[in-house]
Amino acid sequence: MDKRLESLEDILINKRITPVFQTVVSLKSGRILGYEALSRIVGESEFDSIEQLCLTAIEFDRVQELERLCHRRALEAARSILKPGSNMKLLININPNTVNNPRFKATFTEEYVQQYNISPSSIIFEITERSCIEHMENYEETIRHFKEMGFEIAIDDMGAGYSGLNRVANVQPHFVKLDMHLIRNIDQEGIKNAIVKGLVAFSRASNIKLIAEGIESYEELKTVVDLGVNYAQGFFIQEPYSEPREINLGVIEAIQEINQLKQKQNQYGIFHLPIKLLCETTETGAPDEKVIDVYHRIKNNPDAIGLTVIENNIPVGIITREKLALKLSGRYGFTLHQNKAISTLMDKDFLTVDKDMAVSDVSLLAMNRINENVYDFIVVTCGEKFLGTVTVKKLLQKSSEIEIIAAKQLNPLTGLPGNNLIEQRLNDLVKNNYDYTVAYIDIDNFKVYNDYYGFENGDLVISLVADILRECVPVNQFIGHIGGDDFIVIYYGHRTEEDFREICDRFDAAVLNFYNNNDIQKGYLEARSRFGVNHRFPLSTLTAVVVNNETDKYESSVELSASLSKLKTFKRMSKQAVNKF
Repeated sequence: MDKRLESLEDILINKRITPVFQTVVSLKSGRILGYEALSRIVGESEFDSIEQLCLTAIEFDRVQELERLCHRRALEAARSILKPGSNMKLLININPNTVNNPRFKATFTEEYVQQYNISPSSIIFEITERSCIEHMENYEETIRHFKEMGFEIAIDDMGAGYSGLNRVANVQPHFVKLDMHLIRNIDQEGIKNAIVKGLVAFSRASNIKLIAEGIESYEELKTVVDLGVNYAQGFFIQEPYSEPREINLGVIEAIQEINQLKQKQNQYGIFHLPIKLLCETTETGAPDEKVIDVYHRIKNNPDAIGLTVIENNIPVGIITREKLALKLSGRYGFTLHQNKAISTLMDKDFLTVDKDMAVSDVSLLAMNRINENVYDFIVVTCGEKFLGTVTVKKLLQKSSEIEIIAAKQLNPLTGLPGNNLIEQRLNDLVKNNYDYTVAYIDIDNFKVYNDYYGFENGDLVISLVADILRECVPVNQFIGHIGGDDFIVIYYGHRTEEDFREICDRFDAAVLNFYNNNDIQKGYLEARSRFGVNHRFPLSTLTAVVVNNETDKYESSVELSASLSKLKTFKRMSKQAVNKF
């Protein structure tokens, strides 16, 4: 007999599997979402890792037996955190072809959940898609079955194996886990940063929560927080233990401090108006409150839009006036439901947002819901605890107001914040004495180019600068368009001109696409100078002058701007002298 198979059977027969638990935390508050159950082999075996054991189980068609053992061990060890009334989640890894197995679908609730007195809402099936899924239609139907029963679904290893956006779109999971190889050194690798930034936008539009795996440094943690990832796990947060544990207070404080800094950096005025300013205190109820009592409460309050169901001050569902009336209508609707708990009728798939999320972002989320939910009220939380609600009517009114103001405040060519917002930001820097760097960026010899090639091409070159800045400057920093070919970039923290070299180099290479070959070969444009004399002007390049408050202190935004203007004039004269020489 194959030694690997012999060792596998020994592990299965003698139940030589033990769980360890790794914490998954909110990147908004530091609150623990739950624990991923990871399996470890007890004693000696032919396998160097649990991954090798799993691959062997797949090879010899024993994966369902192995997963069955792992699940039992995990549920036995996690009972203390999953007792009734707990908000903790247990993430259980499952091979997609196990999910497809009819016996698993038929017996999981009876054999596992009921035996250990665990609510389905406490379990997150983490579908590990490292292999091709057989019978896709059955797989997706089974996923829908478990979702309807109250289980939550996470797609594992996004960015590796067979996991892809088409699979996510079909399954519509509650969570997507970002593969650790996508997170590793994300603070240093721009392509990974860009990929996750796109996935964050996708998750917001689809109301799917992201979990970053494999966080191993403060820099990785800060980057995923800044990008807007919802949850994270990894050795920097907490290494796996044999029992679920609280995380170090220092990690919670780090998450909160990063969010506080992010909030300060995102004060664009009206464009980042927090949703908490539209939030109202509205009706709440407990999951076990009777339907008939909720019905009378809403009926007797003409202004009630519905009710938020909360448990331990955390929202777990909503019921709107219209949907409650619909469910109680018909010949037997009222009789059938009146004495049931409201948790049996509440909508568990509702939109909840943090109090500091921008109104514009909330509006995007609200309008991307499925048609039957698009007009449901939005639940607002503070550190994941219930704060209040916002109606879609109020949200759309404020969004329209923001759009009108945006038309006045943003540069129409680039869509970047204009002078008023730039001035607000500079005043804020000086007033609060943050560590900051301000770069003034403009195009050399742009007027000559604009006159020679025409204003339409000139607009394209200006747009090129804006695009490069958006690509190179992290999303949590500030880019402003003063007007014409002049831009401002603000970083929180201290930078030098060398940090802007990539931006200038990228422009200097890309702008050649806007010249004809003859001018590129000459290396200059010939035009009349302001004194009426023919002159050769070098092709356009980008110049960045930089100040920061590490060495120079500024008393006002006017003083700061004057310093930048002097540096700009000096650098331009130096370039002209070099070109003339």
